[in-house]
Amino acid sequence: MTPNTFPQFAKLPTELRSMIWEFALPDKPIGPFLYPYKPGYWSPRRLSAIGDRDDYSDLAHRLVDPVQFSMPLLLVNRQARAIAESWMDENSVQIRYYKDTESLVSVCAFHPQHDALYVSSENWEPFLSEMRSLYDKGYQLPRLADILLGVQRLAVPLSVLQAHEDTFPYVVNICPFIRKIFVVANLRPDLLFAGGDDSNLHARWELRKTEVARLWGPGLDRSWCGFTRGYGPGGYVADLIDRGADGLQEMFEDWDPERREGKRYVLRAVYAVRNEHQ
Repeated sequence: MTPNTFPQFAKLPTELRSMIWEFALPDKPIGPFLYPYKPGYWSPRRLSAIGDRDDYSDLAHRLVDPVQFSMPLLLVNRQARAIAESWMDENSVQIRYYKDTESLVSVCAFHPQHDALYVSSENWEPFLSEMRSLYDKGYQLPRLADILLGVQRLAVPLSVLQAHEDTFPYVVNICPFIRKIFVVANLRPDLLFAGGDDSNLHARWELRKTEVARLWGPGLDRSWCGFTRGYGPGGYVADLIDRGADGLQEMFEDWDPERREGKRYVLRAVYAVRNEHQ
């Protein structure tokens, strides 16, 4: 809203103008978002720069590239900018300077508690190799637990399940803090993060959950919600999730009760969507 579209706006009471600017802010809560994995996120060079006082959330912020978060109110006027900055502080949206474009960009950092690390088909093997290396060399990494806590929610395209039916049990073994695995059912997953691995700032893709899900927990066998297997548009996805997850049940049965205690896993089909208005 500018003087050209509403010439009398500047004459409104300050409180009313503030209410209008606040109404223009993004809806809360924001996210969850997808953050693309890039080979080398946990390379020795990057891990050597870890500070002793960083907690696992700080480490995730530093090791995983952010996504862009548009905040038009920053460019309107002083009052709108102050309201936008206050909202950004409350929602962990930051302004960063990027040398390659010589510009200031508002970004949202990765939060492992509710965002998901997205691993594309072409990066699936590098991801497993890197996680396996962390797992095998854990005794050399005093901050290993904090590093692995950065991977609590994982997202993969449907093609990964089609090519690797042993995906779920293997990932749960080498990523012990994972609790949710999302299967991205977009028809063209190659369009996600089309900039590839060269960019250090990525487009914002939001997760939209479907009702196709499978749950595990103490005393809980295979529990389905949503589409019946093999029925409806989600049936094919449900069948793939079921086949890809069969090994999980066998793995859980081999665990002793102490190891199973408190463990709960969710496998869910999702769609990644762009919100062009925020």
